[in-house]
Amino acid sequence: MYPVTVRNSTVPFRNLMEEFFGESAWPEVFSETATRRFSPALDLQEDETTYQLQVELPGLNKEDVKISLNGRVLTIQGEKKSSHEENREGVLRVERNYGNFQRRIQLPQAVAMEGSHAEMKDGVLHLRLPKQQQAEMRQIPIN
Repeated sequence: MYPVTVRNSTVPFRNLMEEFFGESAWPEVFSETATRRFSPALDLQEDETTYQLQVELPGLNKEDVKISLNGRVLTIQGEKKSSHEENREGVLRVERNYGNFQRRIQLPQAVAMEGSHAEMKDGVLHLRLPKQQQAEMRQIPIN
């Protein structure tokens, strides 16, 4: 086995771009302080009768989140608002993500709205979604 060295490959490229075009050639979107899109992590589990989801939403209240279901597509959306002002004076580093988010999950089976339950606790959204019972296949006799 040979040791593997991992390098940040954008640094030499950035230096080359700044040398050739000047510092303004490197858009802020590639900078370390650029705003990153907030996309909450989630866990999805199922058993015979329900789906259970846990969605990490630190710093959000239940009023900041909207949950909708269209067929088998579950949508969780909202906004994580920034707590800092635009005044960058004194800010050394900003790593927390802010902004609008939307997660869409296609469930393998339809969900019954009756009995669905959502709860926010300690920055985690807990969803319990009962699976819709599928109708049995029946044959129709021909007269």
